Amino acid sequence: MPVIIAAAVCLFLLVGAELSTMQVETAIKHYKTNLIQFRLARFGEAMITRYEENPQGGYLSPAELVQLPGYEYLKNDSLELFQVERVQLSDAAWRFQRIGAWFESPYDVVGNSEYLSINSNSCGTGSFSTATSWCGRAASIWMKAEDRQGFGELLLGEKQRLVRTMSKLAKRFNRDGTFTPLAAGSFRTLPQLVGYSGTPEACAGVFAYNEIPLTCDDLFNVWGNPISLNQISDRHIALVNRTQIFNASGLVVRLAEEIKVE
Repeated sequence: MPVIIAAAVCLFLLVGAELSTMQVETAIKHYKTNLIQFRLARFGEAMITRYEENPQGGYLSPAELVQLPGYEYLKNDSLELFQVERVQLSDAAWRFQRIGAWFESPYDVVGNSEYLSINSNSCGTGSFSTATSWCGRAASIWMKAEDRQGFGELLLGEKQRLVRTMSKLAKRFNRDGTFTPLAAGSFRTLPQLVGYSGTPEACAGVFAYNEIPLTCDDLFNVWGNPISLNQISDRHIALVNRTQIFNASGLVVRLAEEIKVE
């Protein structure tokens, strides 16, 4: 009987050890998954923040982003573990950029080509480079961003830019009935009119044209393109804002704001 009891105790200890090892392995896998999710989410947030600061450059890959001042902290996130793909495509309204980043489970790896194929799209029909709606495989950790999601906000902000600048020109007209000394039918960019020849990034201070105070926010849009002034007639002017957003046909979207005094 003592021997049987001893054997039972040994068996109990062995099972207990096995259960403990399984629990540790599960905890490690859970921790690794959470860490990968956290790092991918942090990259996505940083990428979108940078895009909002400078949409002209589009979405940046991890290798490009970590080289920029202020984003060096991402170097500690082992972003080289993630696969990244970028593509330009169109829907019914816009031509837009899509970026996807993902980490495949080591127990269910299919490779980049298959991952981006029509067979792996978990929320739509079509491949990564053709589908209007795309999601990564269920057996992976993934993120996606599309700049079309922010087009409405960007265009609204640029329209408001024109309204603010036009209000300054309207106030000038109220003084003596003139907008600008330009000849009817001519046009100039606002940087040309104030004599600024530098880059949008280096622009600073307040300028004056025909006694109208203009700031850098008046001169350039968010993509760094100059705003143009069209002198249609002595009593009719228009501001034109050329964005870097394209419609589905590939034509650039231009915004305009005009005043015509009857």
